[in-house]
This record gives sequence, structure tokens and C-alpha cells, in this order.
Amino acid sequence: MEKIKKYVGCFIKTVKVSDAYDLTAAELIRLSLEADKGDNMDIIGTTFFYGYAKGYLAAHAEMKTEKARAAKCRG
Repeated sequence: MEKIKKYVGCFIKTVKVSDAYDLTAAELIRLSLEADKGDNMDIIGTTFFYGYAKGYLAAHAEMKTEKARAAKCRG
């Protein structure tokens, strides 16, 4: 777990996480409540893929912004 936390910490220091794609408190509470039900492996997998999907959307939005910025520069 320490290795994972270190990896995430280093990543977060280098990349600004947009609030639009960050996990909300409500989502974290819901995931915690689901984990309390006992199917931890399923909730870990689901949480990972949910985070992956949010990251994908964030990357897509960033690429779209960069394309718009580049087009503006070309005039």
C-alpha cells in the first residue's frame, strides 16, 4: 500500500486534478458503504475502473482544450 500511496502522491504533485473529474465526498461515502457490505474485491475493482473512466474523460477534455488552444494560436 505504501508503494501505491507514494506513486499516487508523486503523480498528484505533477498534475493538477480538476475538481470536475475528482471523486466527490458523496462518491467516496457510497464506495465506503458498499465496501462495508463485504464484497471488497468487487468494490476495489469497480472503484479502479470508475477512476480510470474519470481519468479518461479528464484526459479527453484536456486534449480538446489543447486542440482549441493550438487552433487559436494558428489564427
